[in-house]
Amino acid sequence: MSPFQRLGVAENSEDDAIIKASYRTLAMKYHPDRNPGDKAAEERFKEISQAYEQIKDASARRSYYAEHVSAFQRKRDRQSATDDFMRARKDAYAKQEQEDRAYEDIFERFHQEPESTGAPSEYILDINMLEALQGCERSLRLPHGTVDVKIPPGVQNHHVLLIKGVMPPAIPGRAPGHLKVIIKVQEDVQWERKNYDFIAPFVIDPAVAAVGGVRYLRTLEGKDVRVNVPAGLQHGDQIRLPGLGLKKAYGGRGDVFLKIVIQIPKVLTSHQRDLFEQLERSLKP
Repeated sequence: MSPFQRLGVAENSEDDAIIKASYRTLAMKYHPDRNPGDKAAEERFKEISQAYEQIKDASARRSYYAEHVSAFQRKRDRQSATDDFMRARKDAYAKQEQEDRAYEDIFERFHQEPESTGAPSEYILDINMLEALQGCERSLRLPHGTVDVKIPPGVQNHHVLLIKGVMPPAIPGRAPGHLKVIIKVQEDVQWERKNYDFIAPFVIDPAVAAVGGVRYLRTLEGKDVRVNVPAGLQHGDQIRLPGLGLKKAYGGRGDVFLKIVIQIPKVLTSHQRDLFEQLERSLKP
């Protein structure tokens, strides 16, 4: 298996940003500090680190090609990669690169020698969007034991919780150390988060878009909320639902913004077709 395959990037990729983003995502997943006692994860982490060192920049890739890959094979592999694949990978990893930029310092520290206790001083905790909205409690399994963490409602991505006195002292006889829990809120397919607000697609039919009406929205918390749709909406317009977003630290909540998606029916009855044709004729100048 080539280092490109180990990192999950296109064969012979020359995009340093994509390679680095893929490495950081995999390293985060398989790091020994996050998988104590898991030999398979430790071995996978070593393979990922070795692969990254082989292809992390142009100079490293030249050395790798000179030793492992013929020029003919590189040319043939590049020709076989499609533009659509490259664009999709680049967009995905560019987004991951932006979100993970805050973790730069953390990764640097992960690659340093551990303290004498072997216990991590930082822990990256993944939660979903609903847990960020409502708050939750988690028990973290660390090499020295279990630490309970209470996550407040409305927690922001990359927020840091400091849990004092729960880590073994780095030097025997010293005071217990602290644990920094860094919150990473996972993306949700439907609910896009922007600070304390949510943005979600809201599908309506052309008739409701034209004359208005009442529809209902199932919120992230599972509640059905009445939505008054005004007449004359265009595709891409937004409806604001105040107070349905994330809880704010200083009180109140953010909002929900519904992005209108006008869905044209693919199949019409003869009566519906007649009505649309009448509408089309009536709208002619």
